[in-house]
Amino acid sequence: MKRLIMFFLIIFLVITLSGCNLDISSEIYLSDLYDFVNDSKTDMIWVKSVLKLEIVSKDTFKENKDEITSVLEEYFDNVENVRYEENNLQSFYVADIEIPLTKGKEVEDRIISFSFKDNNLYVIFNNFLFEDLNSNIFNKFYQSIELNDLSLEVMLINDLKRDVSIEFQGVYVNLKPYPFLKKLTMKNRDKMIIRFSNVLRDYLTQEGKTAFVKIIW
Repeated sequence: MKRLIMFFLIIFLVITLSGCNLDISSEIYLSDLYDFVNDSKTDMIWVKSVLKLEIVSKDTFKENKDEITSVLEEYFDNVENVRYEENNLQSFYVADIEIPLTKGKEVEDRIISFSFKDNNLYVIFNNFLFEDLNSNIFNKFYQSIELNDLSLEVMLINDLKRDVSIEFQGVYVNLKPYPFLKKLTMKNRDKMIIRFSNVLRDYLTQEGKTAFVKIIW
């Protein structure tokens, strides 16, 4: 009987103390970016994004969604439209968020931000705040978010009435890997889903900043 109890205790600890995935996906419309770049009076805009945090179960979501939201609001802006999703037997806390995008200025009080300078789109990562978030999640919910549990995805949408050239490397574009420098043309209404490779993500979390796409207007 004691062995059986110990077995279930070990299973419980494996489940509750295991790492949880954190997925952040963003949408950037090229017309918004173009207008922002050419507007000398605007220093920052907001990128609509979706945050997905893996949780133990639907019951966990029901019991803790408000507390999870309260924690996330310390690190992300406009956390709203909170909902539950399930995929491949995994449970997720999901919320809409907004990520700041600047003209080169770094946002120090947010885990993730974007900047655009010299035609390059950068993502900036605050490792200190990420570890602080991880500590809060662990202390409150007994789960951890490791850096290798983080995934980043950006969808570029060409809503301009002309073609645009895009350069990138070290990413997946529409599920196709591009380890080397590649240049493609985005036509009007084209969508390009850019997903960070593990190498680029690891570089970002180590260095704190990386360009991941160049847009040639």
